[in-house]
Amino acid sequence: MTNSSSAGAGAAAISIRGVSMSYNGRRVLDQVDLDVFRGEILVLLGGSGSGKTTLLKQVLGLAKPETGSIAINGVDITCCSPSELGAVRRRIGVAFQAGALFNSMSVEDNVALPLRELTRLADSTIRLMVWMKLMAVGLSDAGSLLPPELSGGMRKRAAVARAMALDPEILILDEPSAGLDPIVSAGLDELILFLNRSFGVTILVVTHEMESAFRIADRVAMLYQGGLIAVEKKEQFAGNPHARIRQFLDRQPDAMPRVAAEEYIASYLKGSKT
Repeated sequence: MTNSSSAGAGAAAISIRGVSMSYNGRRVLDQVDLDVFRGEILVLLGGSGSGKTTLLKQVLGLAKPETGSIAINGVDITCCSPSELGAVRRRIGVAFQAGALFNSMSVEDNVALPLRELTRLADSTIRLMVWMKLMAVGLSDAGSLLPPELSGGMRKRAAVARAMALDPEILILDEPSAGLDPIVSAGLDELILFLNRSFGVTILVVTHEMESAFRIADRVAMLYQGGLIAVEKKEQFAGNPHARIRQFLDRQPDAMPRVAAEEYIASYLKGSKT
């Protein structure tokens, strides 16, 4: 699959080449090639079990692919030293699907945690940086609250603030709009665009929310049967005639095989008579 972008060669923040991964003999990723260019928002789509989470784990260095390489800002994390991998990870912010906030810590302390663990900044500087991050996500008045006291949308924003704590060059968001109502989801979309436009952050988003995808994406990539069937600008993706893409965009269910359906109905009717 060839990446579609006006960005020039060598402009990739994330460069994935020939990545393959299997679980229990099942090929989840099969020779995947993908570039995420500096300063863009790339949305990664795919059905359940298509390999999205597996690919994110490779990008974060949480697992090594069976074959292939992944370069983050020019550093191949599949063969670098642990210290090099640690340095690369510090330039990546991650907001997990469920937020992964520590419930026993205030929002301020959650956001401050990376700064306290990974820097030698003075407490006064950390407090200022935390306030700035919370201000950026619209939570400057919620710093003293505990995560259970937040709404779903506020928890998502707090997770983004923590992901931005170290001023990362790359931001990875896993299902940022999952479980949110349309109004809150739209607000989160605007936050993602704000972070991208204001700070130039490269953003990789995994989502199933198609309205969000088409609102925020510069390009869209879609995984299917272990490979990428499309990597293109969102306008092109919207008109892509590929059968799986049309099924995904038009929300068409997989058809149950006729014989299996007939057998299921016959079995059900037989059971209901006994």
